[in-house]
Amino acid sequence: MLDLSSLSFQLVPHPDWSAFFTLDFQLKNPEWLITKLGHFFGFAIMDLLFLNCLRRGKTAVACSVMFAIGTEILQVPFGRDGRLYDVGIDTMGILCAGSIVALARAVTTT
Repeated sequence: MLDLSSLSFQLVPHPDWSAFFTLDFQLKNPEWLITKLGHFFGFAIMDLLFLNCLRRGKTAVACSVMFAIGTEILQVPFGRDGRLYDVGIDTMGILCAGSIVALARAVTTT
């Protein structure tokens, strides 16, 4: 039985990094799509929060993208399935949020 009452980490000494580059898209799987939408919107929101704190668009985007890369890379040694394409999905959310803010600012200043 799965114990959800405790948090634990297990370091994998020799992780399989080839899985990081696997393109295992499951476009017909609703659960997979919802997870990827979560990546997109979660990182979009995080970028907006960084932007609100830092007040610099490029810096907020850079911090968000670095966080996306870092979280995916760190999953592999801990037995999770970090994927390079997740970094791409995260980055699309980040750039979408940044673009919307930039457009909104351009419209309000004209």
